[in-house]
Amino acid sequence: MIAKLIKGSGFRGALNYIFNGNEKSSNKSAEIVGGNMAGLTPRHLSSEFSALRKLRPTLGKAVCHISLSIPSDDKKLSKQTWGEIAETFIQELGFKDCPFIAVKHNDTDHQHIHILASRIKTNGEVVSDKNDFKRSEDIIRRLENKFGLSAVLPSNQTPKKRGKRYKNEKELKMNKHQEIAKAINQALVNANNMTGFIDECEKRDVALKPYLDNTKVKGLSYRYQGEWYKASSIGNEYQWAPLAKQYGQDPEYIHLSVLGRLLKQENIIDNQCFMPPQKPNGTRNEKRNILEPEYLEEVWALFKDELQEAGPRKDCVVFIFKDGGRITDKGDRIYTSAMDDKKSAEVMVKIALLKGWKSVQFKGNANFIFLAMEEALLNGLEVVPVDEEQRKMLLQVQQKINQGRAQLTLEPEPDIQEASPENVDDDLVLKINIQDSKSRLLGKRALDSNLFANDRNGPSPKNSPKKGV
Repeated sequence: MIAKLIKGSGFRGALNYIFNGNEKSSNKSAEIVGGNMAGLTPRHLSSEFSALRKLRPTLGKAVCHISLSIPSDDKKLSKQTWGEIAETFIQELGFKDCPFIAVKHNDTDHQHIHILASRIKTNGEVVSDKNDFKRSEDIIRRLENKFGLSAVLPSNQTPKKRGKRYKNEKELKMNKHQEIAKAINQALVNANNMTGFIDECEKRDVALKPYLDNTKVKGLSYRYQGEWYKASSIGNEYQWAPLAKQYGQDPEYIHLSVLGRLLKQENIIDNQCFMPPQKPNGTRNEKRNILEPEYLEEVWALFKDELQEAGPRKDCVVFIFKDGGRITDKGDRIYTSAMDDKKSAEVMVKIALLKGWKSVQFKGNANFIFLAMEEALLNGLEVVPVDEEQRKMLLQVQQKINQGRAQLTLEPEPDIQEASPENVDDDLVLKINIQDSKSRLLGKRALDSNLFANDRNGPSPKNSPKKGV
């Protein structure tokens, strides 16, 4: 849905346009779908508006003209639905106790209505227009969600023109955002609870990934066609708190059943490796060290054949691999994303060793934790479990490692029986003796050469005896 707001000074001219059109195009399909006024014609409506105008004679822009439109491929809305949309929009924008009229036009492919409202309330107060454009965009996001309409990007996210050409990347991103929003809206309409919403999103190739700080939800992203998009970039109403409230969930925490459902999705929850609790100074030092050039160079050298780029962020450093995997290093904590569990474990342990950590803790899915514990123990790191479940898993890992080492223990070689002389072939004995003699001779020459090579400064002073006839 798109909203346009225009503030003006004259009611009569705006009413004439809404009901009759202008010089370029006449409008014979206008019909009233909502409002709180008695008049039905521009003349009568203008008289009602003018009566309130006397309460604020010095107010310049007393008229607010709003148009709301939806894409042409959206479902057809009834007059009653349009009236509900108009009244909701006006009320939430702050025009309570203000006279308004809503008129639907049917002269274009896309459905749209015009709302004309007085900024002067019945008690003489004036509706503030501070941040009204931003507030209107938040309202239409909620209306899209409520009525299952296609989402349209806010104005601050639409691609800007350069001459007559759009920037291709931004245009593609805008289209992706619209597709994601439409899929999410459809899922919201079909789902009765949060787990059902996750399932409905998955049917439309949309996955959810909450960002957790201990147990609190700090953010939400959506994966669509293999790429991740922040919920805030699609619309504020698609973030975790509004979704949780809609389904009666706690806006700060994830219910265990919902978390279990999310964990079934591949690579949704980031795997983590972090230091056990340290003194505050230790944590600060770790966070400070990630920005040292020497450390960055060492990480680059460690993964130089795999890394594509790296760069500092606000409080971390992000390393991006050629295969799309990522490492986010916050100093005392390491995250990986878009990596399989085995590679995540290997990468984290390598960085932990590079940092000089002596002990580590892990969070993530069970398969990753098991592999990471095994990798850490094999490389001499102490693993500190975070709960009882991890303690049991650590015992299993240690048992597996011990079994593997036991299998590597060499078994005693079988005794070689000496062959009796009468059973040994004479030719074989001759060949073995000759070979044995050659080996001893070569070994002696090599030994003589190694022992005396450094003592020989030149040819021997003694004359070698000459042979002749």
